[in-house]
Amino acid sequence: MKIRQLLKIAAGSNPITRNANRWKWVIALDARVHGADATFTRDSVRIQKGAQVVAINRRHAIYAGTIAKSFDVFFSAVKPVEENGVSLVDYSTPRVHTLPDGLQFEFASFPEHPGIIDEYLQWRTPQPGERVFDLGANWGLSVYRFSKLVGPGGSVTCFEPDPINLEILKKNIERHDLQNVTVVAAAIGGADGSAEFSSEGTIGSQMISLLGRESAGTVVKVPVMSLKTAFEKFGVPDFCKMDIEGAEIEALESAIESISANKIHFALETRHMVDGEFTDKRVEDIFRRAGYESGTEDKYDLITYARPA
Repeated sequence: MKIRQLLKIAAGSNPITRNANRWKWVIALDARVHGADATFTRDSVRIQKGAQVVAINRRHAIYAGTIAKSFDVFFSAVKPVEENGVSLVDYSTPRVHTLPDGLQFEFASFPEHPGIIDEYLQWRTPQPGERVFDLGANWGLSVYRFSKLVGPGGSVTCFEPDPINLEILKKNIERHDLQNVTVVAAAIGGADGSAEFSSEGTIGSQMISLLGRESAGTVVKVPVMSLKTAFEKFGVPDFCKMDIEGAEIEALESAIESISANKIHFALETRHMVDGEFTDKRVEDIFRRAGYESGTEDKYDLITYARPA
């Protein structure tokens, strides 16, 4: 069972808005099942295994079981700091972390699996001089990789609707001086307009219409742009990475003629539950109707690929 699936399963109702003592007990029991201990401060939930600790914000307590289940992944994603006799990875507030390779990035909370970006590139790697779209750019780890791959002669246009993630994305782009990157503050959906959005500052932030649970953040209204409009405004990309939390179905359906008329390579995260099932099969069907070859692989997460047939 992969990380994003566990996030979905863990994300029921927000314990901060329910009976606090009951939810502390549930979280502690869940952590113990996975060989960890859970403790609580005023602002954080701390998951501990031996002398290693991962801390998340209390507003994100719905994800505590997932942190315990995949503890090693979240602990090893960044370099820990030593604090009071333990090694601490603190995702409880936005802060700059050092990655294992020495790069520094600010995160608003806990990240995805470090191997996910390589997984996006399994069918095709963007080449120097190409145009890349990063739809659902989060804090910019994939943006950084794409920027370096296409070089100064290429471009990366990234879309991020969550205001918390957006602010940090811009900081990381500036931190790494990514001159070939354009940031668009919008969600990608089936039609131009606006939508209510759960702004959590997490990798699970998404449109309220697709959320399926209580928000672990603040509900805000964000602009929405169709994929067809994005192509018209920013040019048709050579490569398109998409992680838009279930909105991929409506986004692709509404742009199927534009997709069919162009030759674009796609990589989409599809471990998103829509109408009771993950979106991979429906995404594959849309691409095949557009005249593309499509398939799905499941390593670090469920990634669906498509390329011109």
